[in-house]
Amino acid sequence: MHWLPFVPAFYFGFDPRYVPLFFFLAAQIIYLNYLSRLHLSFIEKCIKACIPYLLLVVIAIKQTASFAHTVELLIAGYYLLVAYGLTMRSKALLAVGISCALLSRYAIVFFIPIHLLYEWKQGSWSFAVKTYMAVFCCVILVYVLPFLSVQPGLFLEGASAYDVAALGEWKGQSWQNPGDLPYQVFQGFCMAAWYYTLAGSNHLLAGIKALKYSLLLVMLVSVCTYALSTRIRQFFNGNLLALLYAMLVLFFLFVPVPYNYLYWNILFLLPLLIARFKWITT
Repeated sequence: MHWLPFVPAFYFGFDPRYVPLFFFLAAQIIYLNYLSRLHLSFIEKCIKACIPYLLLVVIAIKQTASFAHTVELLIAGYYLLVAYGLTMRSKALLAVGISCALLSRYAIVFFIPIHLLYEWKQGSWSFAVKTYMAVFCCVILVYVLPFLSVQPGLFLEGASAYDVAALGEWKGQSWQNPGDLPYQVFQGFCMAAWYYTLAGSNHLLAGIKALKYSLLLVMLVSVCTYALSTRIRQFFNGNLLALLYAMLVLFFLFVPVPYNYLYWNILFLLPLLIARFKWITT
């Protein structure tokens, strides 16, 4: 689902960049629908409705190259569908969002056990079962049958491609001078720069693997901590959106290559995260 949605663009011959924009704007329509249900003043609703577009304009100005050449608004739209499904308790939105997010990147996989545990604790097990049965069917129909069944080693080949891509970025850009720190790694977004420094330029693959193992360890510890700690569950107070946000922040903190556009996914969750808190009191 990272690239499949672009098939219509190439088939009908229109600019592929309209595809992520369409998904993003469709997600904003759902956001407006959610805002309309909140007990907020009309002015506050209007202000909060403008926030996603303000963020979009700021990104276009400050990160113009990424805005013009990446498809990350599509992925951000997927996570927004997950967030809306959690907030509005919609099995359909949640199933579609999780399926798309799962089939584009695997960050969402660490949130799934937390969500299942939450639904079980809340006595909403049927909600979770129906949602994830739909996700399972979607993965089978969209990925397993047309692709994995034809090429069984496809998943592992795709996973190994991440190491190759990361190694290329850790070696630096072609336009950089020899000895310069790799541009993509040292943008200040996550822990990759620290691991690069500790590993040294002669042990890049070891540094990448250490970072990946750290990512896996941190995410597993986070899941187990939530499962075993009553205090942590009370801290989030059943706020699944806050849990999703926290898990994504942790995940992107340890990605091997911190492309700036990866962080749009958590940036565009913020308007929804703060939407229900009143700014204007009457």
